[in-house]
Amino acid sequence: MAFKRAVDFVGPGLTGLAAAVLLSCGACAGPGSGPSSAPDPVRPAYVLDQFDLSVAMSTDQARSAQEAVNAARETLGDALTREEIACYRKFMVRRCLDQLGERRRAVNERLNDVEVAANQRLRDEAALTTSRRLADEAARRQSSRDAEAQREALNRQEYEARLEAARQAQARRDAEAPEIARRTEALRLESERKEQALARRREEAQRRQAAESDNIAARARVIEANRQQQIERQARQAQQEARRQRESGATP
Repeated sequence: MAFKRAVDFVGPGLTGLAAAVLLSCGACAGPGSGPSSAPDPVRPAYVLDQFDLSVAMSTDQARSAQEAVNAARETLGDALTREEIACYRKFMVRRCLDQLGERRRAVNERLNDVEVAANQRLRDEAALTTSRRLADEAARRQSSRDAEAQREALNRQEYEARLEAARQAQARRDAEAPEIARRTEALRLESERKEQALARRREEAQRRQAAESDNIAARARVIEANRQQQIERQARQAQQEARRQRESGATP
């Protein structure tokens, strides 16, 4: 009978979850309840007893508890209102209302406890999710800073290495400068010596060429003088020969 009245309390307009909550509270009358026209009393001990608040809820249980609390508030509110109406049919109205008020407070405390526990679990989960997200972001930022610091350290090492190489190269150049200057001076002197020798050879060649030209001119003059002498000698010989021939022709 109690089960039937609990079904009647649900009504066609309530959700399945609300019906389940009210039906679970149908046992609030406890064993031994006989047929009566009065509604079965709501027992606070049986309200949402599927949620053990001594054990930490999971996230899914917390969401289910929130839905169950919302449904229970509606269904149990209707049931308590029915009980309040029934109290006015009893002889000891005040006592009935007082007892109903105590049970109403107990029911509300139970609903509030379950709701607080569910909300706290979801807040903790949200805080944990936020903490993890912030921790991940902080880890990524730290990783980025570490990578940037590593790049900067590598760039600094490379810069210092290049600077040290430049200093060593300059030191080598400074150390080699006297030798380079000596070699440069030696090369300059050698070049000057070669140029002077070349100039002397050119002058000697010019002198030889001039002397050769003079010799050639002198030989040409000698040859020309010899040729003239030979011509003159041949002319004299010809004259002498002609004179002898004339003389020979004149002799009887």
